[in-house]
Amino acid sequence: MANIELDDRVLSEETEETIKRRLFKLCMKGEWGKVVDTYESDKMAHMARITSTGDTALHLAVTDGQNYVVQQLVKVLMCEEGQRKESLMIQNDRGNTALHFAASGGSVEMCECIAYAEPSLLRMRNVDGETPIFLAALHGRKEAFLCLHYRSDYTNQMHFNYDSNCTRNDGDTILHSAIAGDFFGN
Repeated sequence: MANIELDDRVLSEETEETIKRRLFKLCMKGEWGKVVDTYESDKMAHMARITSTGDTALHLAVTDGQNYVVQQLVKVLMCEEGQRKESLMIQNDRGNTALHFAASGGSVEMCECIAYAEPSLLRMRNVDGETPIFLAALHGRKEAFLCLHYRSDYTNQMHFNYDSNCTRNDGDTILHSAIAGDFFGN
């Protein structure tokens, strides 16, 4: 009996490692349709951290600007009731979720898609204490900032102190970031 359990665990680890390698290769080759297919066919892919810094295929799709792929991956995750929240909330080694990356890059479409799927991501902080809305302001991504501001105000008005999402660990606020980056005016 112990051998069977050990064999199952080893097989599971091998399968997980195989999925990680396959997803990583597909992402690096830009074979995004096959990445979506893998997410659809294998639930283990949803939680797979495929880079040395702990990024998932969703993180990489956001970084690569793959709006449609991000929508498809999130759609697959939305069908997964049990793990949906955990899959969308995966943070890499710096504590960034896919929403942090979307906000930093300024993609309104991705921000809207991910934040709608899991509103609690709006409050998640990376290792520097930055929320997605803070990163949008830090990088001068006005449209993404406004999208996340609206989503925060609309979905979470009574659930948390909105102002705390606009300050990071060192005490800097989104206003400090906007002024330092000269992101005010036009």
